[in-house]
Amino acid sequence: AATKIIRCLVSGFFSQAARYHYTGKYVTVKEEFPFNVYKGSVIMYKKDYPKWVIFTEAMQDSIRDVSVIEPHWLYELAPHYYEFGTDSEVARKRAREN
Repeated sequence: AATKIIRCLVSGFFSQAARYHYTGKYVTVKEEFPFNVYKGSVIMYKKDYPKWVIFTEAMQDSIRDVSVIEPHWLYELAPHYYEFGTDSEVARKRAREN
């Protein structure tokens, strides 16, 4: 049941996804802006940070209301926003669709 709720959140907050970076910060998927997790978040106290998250709010250098996600949900639930591949691969795919 929790997975269904998180997937629903992903469908609404797909543009606010971030992946864990080796620097210890999360970076947004599209723009690669770096963020820390808000200090009040439960995730701050985990031994290992989750690899992929969505968030509802970004404040200065931190993200809040963080939920752990599976990265393939992004493409599955928002394919119009996330196109994977090199620029030329994406361009060829778009040309075939038109």
